[in-house]
Amino acid sequence: MLPTTYTRSFGGTSGASPIVTGTVACISGVVRAAGRPSIPPAEMRRLIVDTGTAQTDSPNFRAWQNIGPLPNLRAAFATLGL
Repeated sequence: MLPTTYTRSFGGTSGASPIVTGTVACISGVVRAAGRPSIPPAEMRRLIVDTGTAQTDSPNFRAWQNIGPLPNLRAAFATLGL
């Protein structure tokens, strides 16, 4: 079995969930380390969406399926002034 066989069917929400979870954990940790108050869930969601890279078409997932933007930590930290 080739290494790429695993990734052929991995994507969409299955791939997005750990990426978004990791992004939230990373942002929360940096915010906490900076001594700032926690970001409420609705604000965290808005931050990730507003600073993320827009979704584009791919062979298996068309943009109209609206999986959502790819989180962009650099942009999120810049927006937060971190």
